[in-house]
Amino acid sequence: MAERLLIVDDDPDALALIELMLRRRGYEIQTAPGGTEALNILAQDLPDLILLDLMMPFMDGYEVLVRLREDPRTASLPVVVLTAKSQVSSHLEALQLGADDYVVKPVHPDELVMCIRALLDRATESRPGQSLKGSLIGCVGCKGGVGTTTLAVNVAMALAARSTVVLADFAGDAMVYLGESPFDLPATLGRLDVEQIDQRAIERSWVTHSETLHLLYDTELLTSQARAAAVFENLTSMAGFSVLDLGAWTFTASVGLQWIIES
Repeated sequence: MAERLLIVDDDPDALALIELMLRRRGYEIQTAPGGTEALNILAQDLPDLILLDLMMPFMDGYEVLVRLREDPRTASLPVVVLTAKSQVSSHLEALQLGADDYVVKPVHPDELVMCIRALLDRATESRPGQSLKGSLIGCVGCKGGVGTTTLAVNVAMALAARSTVVLADFAGDAMVYLGESPFDLPATLGRLDVEQIDQRAIERSWVTHSETLHLLYDTELLTSQARAAAVFENLTSMAGFSVLDLGAWTFTASVGLQWIIES
């Protein structure tokens, strides 16, 4: 069965061009010339994904995003903003309001289809009955002071714009970079027995920095390969991405990298 997309754009030429391109790639297409019309369509039936313009009269794309995320029926519906607005401020505002991705016109058809495909696949994986299998990303430097923590923080922040992310900090520097105090954490996973480490224990041990970014700090965890493995295994079921700031290459960093490679 063809996947259904709703394209919302007040420019009839752009609407027709995008519709033709996506129909040729096997998608079933509905169109709406504005935000009000789009919401009327969504009240009757839900597509698999929405392509949403920002600059529209009467109800712009930002307002549509707010309405979508406030309605439980459409709160998790994938939305790709497709707009000529290339300003960083517009990009950030759309993501903050709940857009899953942001694509600037003009866009190559293959790039747009790849973006749509990635979001549809992710939506399928996160449906009830599907278990999340997140990715682990380890950042390690050849020595101290080469910017490993900066890299880990930047990667985590970028990924958090479109997925749930855990940034695991094993030195405390990443916490400081993000304005958080490592001393605010209520528990230390590295002091628990392996059988005590589960998702609830991990949630009690992290700081929620934003809706999609959680910070996990533990200077003792990587001294035990068994405890580290238990934490990392749980993290793959709790977040789309877990970014590990492993610091300079040491025994503890090798413990973290070994688990990533073997998994």
